[in-house]
Amino acid sequence: MTMPGDGDVLSHPEGFSSKTVDQLLTETLAQTGDLAQFVGGEWLDSGVPPTVFDPKNRSGWAMGACDMPATAEQYSIFVQQRVDPETFDPDAVTEKVRAHWKDLGYHVRQIGPVSTDEMRAGLSFSASLTNMTIQISSECVKIDY
Repeated sequence: MTMPGDGDVLSHPEGFSSKTVDQLLTETLAQTGDLAQFVGGEWLDSGVPPTVFDPKNRSGWAMGACDMPATAEQYSIFVQQRVDPETFDPDAVTEKVRAHWKDLGYHVRQIGPVSTDEMRAGLSFSASLTNMTIQISSECVKIDY
């Protein structure tokens, strides 16, 4: 995935990203941080115990398997926020996020697994009466062991 306006991005002939692991982490943390800041509130990571998400904190993030036939990995960052079901309107905040992403030039789909994107990257936001979640998956990079 690329930010709108990045122009042509070179990719590996097998569909892998040409970005470095460091670039992927920076990009994935920034995308998560941008959306968390846009929506507002305190976002928690999925650690045990959960801690407040800080997009500047690069420690503790590890790559995981990517849904590709070859050896590939990607960053996947998941954060969540509890909401008050008495006052929270999940449809309104979802529409706000959808409009924000469209303003940034993204093609927004209602549903669809990350594996349908050729780079296996994706931005996901969901809201219910009990919580909101953000999941950002970086592009896949080939890992040679």
